[in-house]
Amino acid sequence: MKVLRSKLFLLLLSFLLTIVFSFIFQLWVIVDGDYIYYGFPAQWFHLYGDKYNVKILGLLFNLSFYFLILRWLFKPINKQGQVKKG
Repeated sequence: MKVLRSKLFLLLLSFLLTIVFSFIFQLWVIVDGDYIYYGFPAQWFHLYGDKYNVKILGLLFNLSFYFLILRWLFKPINKQGQVKKG
């Protein structure tokens, strides 16, 4: 159950990072005429005037990218907090 909670936490945190890096920090914003593309590392949100388009594959790629990065970063922290049984 603890593993499920930690993966759910990492997934929610990766979703938050996807939103933050796309809209708040505005990394990798591309403006092409009236089109504006948001997202880092993949553009997943496209804006044209008052119309918008969400690219699901780009969103899934960003979620998995941040999930793997966070899992890689938190792995040493989790190993230090574990107590050896034996």
